[in-house]
Amino acid sequence: MNRAELTRDIREATGCGGTISRSQLARYLNISRNDRTEKIEIYIAGLDYIPDGRGRRYFVKDVAARILENTIKQ
Repeated sequence: MNRAELTRDIREATGCGGTISRSQLARYLNISRNDRTEKIEIYIAGLDYIPDGRGRRYFVKDVAARILENTIKQ
């Protein structure tokens, strides 16, 4: 799977446009609430974001690239 395919899949699964929240990303990756903070930080640390009230919105393309960087190739 390449970045464009993953970006499309994230957008379709979460119903988001060009940005995604931490909770939407956790739901997409099927991460439980107990592990959310630690595991999500791997994918969003250092990424550009847009402040959105109390939360942050991350660009889906950047998140997809980070997921692919942290994926073990087989």
